[in-house]
Amino acid sequence: MMNRYGKFGNLILSLQLDIVTVIVKFWTGRISDHDVKLFLKRYGELLQPPIKPVEKYGIWYGVRTYKVRLHRDLNGFLKVMPNSISLGPYNGRIIYPVQVPRCFICQAEDHQVKDCPTISKMKDIKPLFQTDIELWEALKNRVKEFFKFKCRILNQIKNVSYDN
Repeated sequence: MMNRYGKFGNLILSLQLDIVTVIVKFWTGRISDHDVKLFLKRYGELLQPPIKPVEKYGIWYGVRTYKVRLHRDLNGFLKVMPNSISLGPYNGRIIYPVQVPRCFICQAEDHQVKDCPTISKMKDIKPLFQTDIELWEALKNRVKEFFKFKCRILNQIKNVSYDN
């Protein structure tokens, strides 16, 4: 008889769901393994050194594969890794089997980036200057004001007499 867990429902409970294969993708090879390891250690224990697959011509494209035993929080639930990683100016992607799809911007589970309310709020903010020409004119006026102020100060210094 089949239950909602399938034919081998009792076997699912005996699997170690806390050990996952994590794929970390950076679009550059400039990120060191040490930095990625430090990031992943926040969420779990690394069980093996990273595997860095190369394509058929021997070129490595910044993909690393780790075997990780995820930590548990105070309630006994597995810690959740984010979907993205940022180290310095470099952004990457984290993929693992039990991962919950999340928005890259706000990390919410109920939507993706295209429907993110944070982005829609940012789009509603009107820019101060509509064009580069308006920005240039505003900067030019500020520079003129600064030099007028500087000239007034210099004239005041020239007019001060030191005769007592």
